[in-house]
Amino acid sequence: MDEALRFTEPGALEVLGRGLASVTGAPDKQRGSPRRAFIVLDDAWAHHAILRGDFRSVRTRELGDITLAYFADTFGLDAGAILTRWQLQRGGRALFASAMSRSLHDGILEVSAAAHVDVKHLTVGLPECLDQVRRGVDDHKALLLVVTETLLQVVAADHGRWAAYDAQRLFADDAADAARLVGIVDHVLERSSMRQQEDGKVYLCGLAVDPAPFQERFSGALQLPAFATADPPAVRLMGLAQ
Repeated sequence: MDEALRFTEPGALEVLGRGLASVTGAPDKQRGSPRRAFIVLDDAWAHHAILRGDFRSVRTRELGDITLAYFADTFGLDAGAILTRWQLQRGGRALFASAMSRSLHDGILEVSAAAHVDVKHLTVGLPECLDQVRRGVDDHKALLLVVTETLLQVVAADHGRWAAYDAQRLFADDAADAARLVGIVDHVLERSSMRQQEDGKVYLCGLAVDPAPFQERFSGALQLPAFATADPPAVRLMGLAQ
């Protein structure tokens, strides 16, 4: 990708178009059946939140309005320029929500359609990750840390339910320094509503991280082997897409 276009939507769409054009396995023109794609984006392209409240009697459309209003107010986003997705937690008292750029979402579909690729599923990484690791995080109180090269995502779990979310940008070599990551997690806990989780266990996924510094700081630390990898970010995202 051209350096000037890094981390921009035009750059992402340009690279996607080139990638689809270079992939072998063109569609069967006689039957007109396109190739299919399952796309998971890096979480740097999205915002996430866990909203707390009593949503048991709230209608589906109203839940969408609540989610949209939250992201617009909290991040100063134009409500018409974002696309939101949400999942109601078991018990109806927490809502896990994500928001991404509508223009990026629509651009991906348009570029894919031009390459005769039918996008069957388009999302960002964290919701897919949470669905996969849910059974592995079964403590009364716990913190799930999703570590990538550019982002540390902290998700609090309480009685098997996702209860709170925060994130911190990572810079060069942060992800490779477990002691440094512990300090960043402390900073996240201090500024958020997760302070009560610090006496729980820490679960690590994403990039492989040395759990020893976390074991010294928290009541325990466990690397989730099935969700830890030394592979490049793109390979990890493709694993989620599968």
